[in-house]
Amino acid sequence: MLAGAIGGKIKVRGYHFYAKKKVTLYIGVPNSEGVKVGSKRTNKRGSFKKSLKLSSSIDPGKYVVLACQRSCRTKATKSFRVTVTGR
Repeated sequence: MLAGAIGGKIKVRGYHFYAKKKVTLYIGVPNSEGVKVGSKRTNKRGSFKKSLKLSSSIDPGKYVVLACQRSCRTKATKSFRVTVTGR
């Protein structure tokens, strides 16, 4: 499972989105709306890579990163864990 330490970074990658369009990224606990943490434009193949900094005030535990396009009509999620030590 993807993991990151409090105040650290996680690397997010997405595939099969619409080409050359903005993807908005959110982080939240499972089954929540999440908080917008950034955006990235996809390449000509519909892929993107982005490094996201985790807040120093985030609690350890399970989270989901959500990548949305077209007002979230096109979306993908990935679970990850926030740890105190990054392990």
